[in-house]
Amino acid sequence: DLRSALGKTHQFSELVSSLKSVFEKRLLHAGANTSDIITQYISSMKALYHLDPSGTTLAVVSKPIQQYLRGRNDTVRCIVTGLTDDSTSELFQELRKGGSERKWRPKAANSMGEGGEDEVAIWKPEIVHFGAIQVSYDKGS
Repeated sequence: DLRSALGKTHQFSELVSSLKSVFEKRLLHAGANTSDIITQYISSMKALYHLDPSGTTLAVVSKPIQQYLRGRNDTVRCIVTGLTDDSTSELFQELRKGGSERKWRPKAANSMGEGGEDEVAIWKPEIVHFGAIQVSYDKGS
């Protein structure tokens, strides 16, 4: 429903601003556990991918979370623990899937455009309009 509404109203920039503000206010502070931040980051990636399969919204919204996690001392430890702890870790569950839910796959090496089963549908991302929002990427990261 949200994807349809945003497609008609073209309010992606408002959504991006709102999400970034909420993440910075409620998630990106010293009182939040790093593992909770990582869990929310993963959940947000999944939701934003469904909302905007092109990944544009995800790239803009996730940048502050990525930068914040780079500055925390226990980020690597939490990620490694999440990847190896098989109890309830969302990271472990994603690793266990092993990419079985991929939406696309590269052409097989023997496929030469003959129209067989190895052909992959042409990917056409949806166009997302962000208005005046600027995206800047650090060249060092």
